[in-house]
Amino acid sequence: MSITVRRTQPRDEAPWAHLYAGYRAFYLLPHDADAVAATWRWVQRGEHGLVGLVADDLPVALANDAHAVATPWVTYDMRPAG
Repeated sequence: MSITVRRTQPRDEAPWAHLYAGYRAFYLLPHDADAVAATWRWVQRGEHGLVGLVADDLPVALANDAHAVATPWVTYDMRPAG
């Protein structure tokens, strides 16, 4: 089995925002649309040590790795429902 990994693209924003909302809730952070939008921009631009990667052909497919800010790997199932 081969795995294709790509950088996040604009079409990944909605599932990523859902994932990040769960991350913030886990850490008891309040909902903050501005923080979510800023973090997505950082992921897209590779700023602050954030790198967004998607493995389209895996059941669990979105990962962020940010060693600079000690953020753990997080995953999200990107497959369409159904």
